[in-house]
Amino acid sequence: MSSSNKAETIPSKTIQQLSPAISLYRPSNPTTKTRSSTSPSPDLIILAPWLSAQPRHITKYTYAYQSLFPHASILVIRTTVADMVYRPYISQQGDLKMILPLLQTNTEDQEPEILLHMFSNAGAHKASQLARAYQAQTHTVLSAG
Repeated sequence: MSSSNKAETIPSKTIQQLSPAISLYRPSNPTTKTRSSTSPSPDLIILAPWLSAQPRHITKYTYAYQSLFPHASILVIRTTVADMVYRPYISQQGDLKMILPLLQTNTEDQEPEILLHMFSNAGAHKASQLARAYQAQTHTVLSAG
């Protein structure tokens, strides 16, 4: 399937660039989804790709998740070489504070269902920094699957 065909078959998303390393994709026509124990669907998908991942590669994963979970928002948090080599953890966690409200938004009086997909050591590093920032602010552990 060519990329132009993919774009036609996958629901369009609104992309919001929150920072140079953080993007948020929201459904263009969000509808209220119902939670079902037989077919769980996340409210938020967090992608933490590999070191210096290129947008064209990340897009393949966002397309796949858009087709699997059309009502979910997708948060992409990229990792730079600086993050892995010399940026202090406290600075990295500070950069992530802007997205913590997304992780705390209640849906149907419940915490949001979060799917976390991390790639390689850089994705695991960024996910770890996100979990630490979340715990520092909320004094609870981030629950993601």
